[in-house]
Amino acid sequence: MTIKKALKAIWEESIEFIQEPTKDELSDIMYGIGRLLAALIRKTYIPMPFDKRHIAKMDKRMQQHNCVRSARHLKHGQCPSL
Repeated sequence: MTIKKALKAIWEESIEFIQEPTKDELSDIMYGIGRLLAALIRKTYIPMPFDKRHIAKMDKRMQQHNCVRSARHLKHGQCPSL
């Protein structure tokens, strides 16, 4: 992930957190921060406090529809990340 993409993801998750301040949204932000820090040192990910909800959510999505993104992001039933 690039630094620019990581910052964009954190921004978008922060907006969602402001609109709906939940533990899930906080976990999404923390995961994004881990991705940003990792991008700065050229790694894939750095574990962060409170990111476990986000990781569990991604695992569940992978089992359900083979994509880390939520179902609303699927394009014609396919993962846009593939």
